[in-house]
Amino acid sequence: QMDSTNCQRATADIAATATGGTLPYTFVWNTGEKTPARAKLGPGTYALTLSDANGCSATQTFVVEEHFTLSIKIDSRDTVIAKGTKIQLAAILTPSNRILRDITWQPSNRVAAQDLTAEGHLYEHTLCRIAVTDENGCTAADSVWVKVRDADLYVPNAVAVHSTDNNSLTVYTTHATDARIEWLRVYSRWGELMFERRDFVPNDPSLGWQGDFKGKEAPVGVYVYAVKVRYGDGSEQVLSGDITVF
Repeated sequence: QMDSTNCQRATADIAATATGGTLPYTFVWNTGEKTPARAKLGPGTYALTLSDANGCSATQTFVVEEHFTLSIKIDSRDTVIAKGTKIQLAAILTPSNRILRDITWQPSNRVAAQDLTAEGHLYEHTLCRIAVTDENGCTAADSVWVKVRDADLYVPNAVAVHSTDNNSLTVYTTHATDARIEWLRVYSRWGELMFERRDFVPNDPSLGWQGDFKGKEAPVGVYVYAVKVRYGDGSEQVLSGDITVF
């Protein structure tokens, strides 16, 4: 009987039993040892010859295969992301041909896993972790901190009504994000509501304010805007400032 499960290094324990023949038995290994059991054998081929009192013999060969410690490494160059953007993680298994019976990514409520890859939107600093177990019960794990910074939200401070390049007030972002604009409002200096739009996505100038009011161009001057942004986790961010129409 050979037990070769060792998750740290390549070793095997071999124990031989004999039946039949005439006692006493003798055990001789090709490496010179004369015991029926061997422990912590390294990779290689081992032959055991069993002989009885009448000189009858039988030989059995045992092979201890090369074994490599199981390891897993998250390969991520993107450890700092903007709030609401998607992180994509991939793990590298060594040896790559090891059969896995269990793969667990955490946090499971933030990343959706597909074998050795995972992705998800993050809203705060998060420790992402993978743990694997192979068919022999050997385990390996790795983790990486994903830091989340404020989203790159930008609102123009001027609208040129007759321009083709700067003729809309809306929210822009330089990263793909799950943020939605809950509402965008523009007020006159006297607090009159000039414009409001609800529930739309950033980066679409056609959904912003084009510097008009009641179907006419708004007078040249300074106005006030306010924006509420909602992220996929329900958190909110409010932006406000001045906007000049010219």
